[in-house]
Amino acid sequence: MHQRKTRPNTNKGKEKRQQRKEEAARIAVSQDLVNKANNQEDPLLAFPVFRKFDKNDLTVTLECKRSQNVDPAILDWAFQLLKENMQAYYEDCEWGWSDKEKREEMVDDMAWLLVAQRTSDDQPVAFSLFRFDLDYGDEVLYCALVPTMSEHFDQSQELHHCKVQLIEAMRSVLLPTSYELQLCQDVRRKGLGKFMLQLLELLAFSVHMKKVILTVLKHNPEAVAFFTALNYKVDETSPEDNIVEQYHYQILSKMNKRLLASQINN
Repeated sequence: MHQRKTRPNTNKGKEKRQQRKEEAARIAVSQDLVNKANNQEDPLLAFPVFRKFDKNDLTVTLECKRSQNVDPAILDWAFQLLKENMQAYYEDCEWGWSDKEKREEMVDDMAWLLVAQRTSDDQPVAFSLFRFDLDYGDEVLYCALVPTMSEHFDQSQELHHCKVQLIEAMRSVLLPTSYELQLCQDVRRKGLGKFMLQLLELLAFSVHMKKVILTVLKHNPEAVAFFTALNYKVDETSPEDNIVEQYHYQILSKMNKRLLASQINN
């Protein structure tokens, strides 16, 4: 008597293929949003009122350009300010500091520079280096100390298999080493940093980015307190300390609540 062969269950295979197809389609939509954001001539064009900050005896004008179109003298100033403010913090952790890498980041093809110049002497006093990009397939605006995907991609996270495959394929092109929000010492505690970060949120959410994402070093408590006070939360992609490894940074984010609400309603 012959035993009947069991037919392989193809439902699971079909289900996985369908999930991969749906995830690929979703990421394609997100990439299209990122492309449109990056195709802007000037993200500030629609928000002329935010081109000026006047508060606490400080008046500045703000300008936003692709970093490759920024005056080289401004780029050099931004690098020197970054080095002055952050080199010691970098050297106190495993990231280390590299002049060459930091300068290269400033002229990355996808980098934008938001610069604040004091009106009294036309001197730059603050900047944010940021970019519109994808993170785990989500459309986001990055600013301030964002590590490479390989640094914060945790293989132990319970991600769906299809999403892991897609992210693995994109991992090498998603992120730069770090992006920044930096102020000169004499313009701090005047509200300018808060204003610039909220402006970045406006620029992000107005072009339908899902969230603003950034990374803070744990041994920089002032930065942690600053972002926490502005309602940034630990992002789901932030690595968690464990017995084997303790991380020197946290990934924080602020969600586009209006976008999330519309998605829920739909």
